[in-house]
Amino acid sequence: MALGLLTAGPATAFTAGELQARCQLSDPYRRGVCDGFIRGVLETLTSAEAAGRKRVCLPYRPTLQFVIDLTLAYVKSHPEQANSPAAEMVAAALTERFPCPD
Repeated sequence: MALGLLTAGPATAFTAGELQARCQLSDPYRRGVCDGFIRGVLETLTSAEAAGRKRVCLPYRPTLQFVIDLTLAYVKSHPEQANSPAAEMVAAALTERFPCPD
């Protein structure tokens, strides 16, 4: 029986549409998924930047709310990508707003 608890179905990516829905919740506890997810992607991109693998070039450290608003605006303007992985949409929003020079 314990083995059954350890085996789960295939992992699926959190979609941009699911992230958008979580970010629009008014309950701060339930909205925490949005905040934590976006903070995680931001930290990952910032760490990659520090390691010399830049995808975005941040001229300053944006607030979490700024990145949430930026992501929601990006997802809203690209509704055809609602089923895309949420992390890709956060990265795309940041890359569009803060591109690295060629």
